[in-house]
Amino acid sequence: MTVKHRITVTLEDEEYQVLQKIATGSDRSLAWLGRKAICELISHTKEGGSLSPSQFSSAPTSVERSVQ
Repeated sequence: MTVKHRITVTLEDEEYQVLQKIATGSDRSLAWLGRKAICELISHTKEGGSLSPSQFSSAPTSVERSVQ
């Protein structure tokens, strides 16, 4: 039997609103979008992509760029 884990993510209101629009427009759930993003992040790092804290503190995320 596969073990599944649940996580909780806290979003700013603007982030949530944009994500909700993406979910509605793509006929997907917020959970599906979250799993997809996490899987892509895992794939990126497995392929040798790096993730440093400075990347996240200085550069806006794609959600932040779409809100601006």
